Amino acid sequence: LKLTALSGTAAGVQPRFAARAITGRALRMALELLRQRYNDIVVDTEGRDTADSRAALIAARLVVVPVTPQQVDLARQYQLIARLNAARMFNPDLRVLFVLVGGDTAPSDEERAAVRAYVARVMSATLASTVIRGQAPADMDALYREVFHH
Repeated sequence: LKLTALSGTAAGVQPRFAARAITGRALRMALELLRQRYNDIVVDTEGRDTADSRAALIAARLVVVPVTPQQVDLARQYQLIARLNAARMFNPDLRVLFVLVGGDTAPSDEERAAVRAYVARVMSATLASTVIRGQAPADMDALYREVFHH
């Protein structure tokens, strides 16, 4: 897992951050120490189903799941859905936010409906109103505002 911790995100202040890879038994202790020093901690599990990624889900306050319309095949994504639902059983306050990732054009109504149906399979999950198109800074800023100022 890759952890990135951020502090000093107030207006006009460049955030201070630290990034490190942490695995195994050190994960829980590292998260506790980072929570004391940083405002936000981002854990990138790279979509893998490991003991560490499951522990991170159980410890998290928010999980952001990028999804494309092509990924909404329930048979192929069943393990992810089961993993998120299991995490919510151990961590009922976990906020699960899916973010639609698209190409240069806006997703069609049919694609949005397919993604909403997919998101509904995860307990209390929501679909972000922000759509990420490539690496557009405006999209990332909008997602940041949606995530942290909800």
